[in-house]
Amino acid sequence: MAGEGGLLGMVVQPDFKVTHQFVTCQTHQENGRAVDIRLVRWQLADDGKSATKVGVLLSGLPVNQSGRHSGCRPTIAADGALLVGTGDTATADVSQDRTKLGGKVLRLNLADGGPAKGNPSAPHRTPMSSGFTPTVTATCKASRSGPAPAR
Repeated sequence: MAGEGGLLGMVVQPDFKVTHQFVTCQTHQENGRAVDIRLVRWQLADDGKSATKVGVLLSGLPVNQSGRHSGCRPTIAADGALLVGTGDTATADVSQDRTKLGGKVLRLNLADGGPAKGNPSAPHRTPMSSGFTPTVTATCKASRSGPAPAR
């Protein structure tokens, strides 16, 4: 995909030493056209040279055909939740609409991709990262552009 698409982020599972699994956030294409952004779980091969797709944790994250603001950044919270910052596709209304997955920080269950307690944090225009310290359970969100204006 041209523009701001492709592999958008990756997080290694906390039990990686045992499972050898990690999660990517990536643009999904069909017939050369971006369909959505997806969180995909992978299993690293024993030789460390390849990985096999285990399954899709979450699909349907919004995508802009140019890739603009089609962000997705996964990280693991101190409580084990999968935090995912999602882009708003450069459309201000997306972050304001709680029925849409864009412009949010999603809290997901790492095991199955389902919603975790406190899901979602919104609205955010283009959340690019989330961070925490091991001794603090609060999550801080950072947005490259700040919240989208309310309409």
